[in-house]
Amino acid sequence: MTNRRRERVNARRRERYHTDPVYYAKKLARQRVRRAVRCGKLLRTPCEWCPSTDVVGHHDDHDKPLVVRWLCKPCHEELHYYARHYPACPTS
Repeated sequence: MTNRRRERVNARRRERYHTDPVYYAKKLARQRVRRAVRCGKLLRTPCEWCPSTDVVGHHDDHDKPLVVRWLCKPCHEELHYYARHYPACPTS
């Protein structure tokens, strides 16, 4: 990809992300979790599904940014897989 084309693609992405309210809510939720973990107000716990301690936060509702499920990366990917392919099944 040429630099000019890459710049156009990135500009379109930036425009979409800055105007998309869903993306903005996700971004704010991630920022609030990072800040809370750094300040010690929110503690990372082991994965909910397995004993792994290398975890990432998952938001079921981005309007509640500090309500986070801690999952390891494989379990987090599995949760999203099932949510995408089997939307009627509960993923908790």
